[in-house]
Amino acid sequence: MLNDFKILMVGGRTELLSKLNEYGWTNVEQVDRSNLCTGVDVARYADFCVVNTRFISHTLAKKVDAVTDSERRMSYNGTNPEKLIMSLYDFVQKYFTKIIENLYCEKRAVSLE
Repeated sequence: MLNDFKILMVGGRTELLSKLNEYGWTNVEQVDRSNLCTGVDVARYADFCVVNTRFISHTLAKKVDAVTDSERRMSYNGTNPEKLIMSLYDFVQKYFTKIIENLYCEKRAVSLE
């Protein structure tokens, strides 16, 4: 399911990306200080953004915050790839559950009028 979305990982250790690839999670790009300029452009087109709060500069965090939607941005503090995958899976599920609930409420409100 997660490979259906373009994920941007901001910060974090560079070996985390290769570990995620070992798990088959291939639709992930990582942004750090070395690719800050292109990373901010990529952030605009990512479906979801994971900010690794343990390994990130304040400058990078602020730039990514400015171009991403807070509802599609998740914070993660760690280096464990399995926990990251599970956390993002839960985050994405909650995001879409919230959207469905909002659509249901809107539809119900219209039908009551």
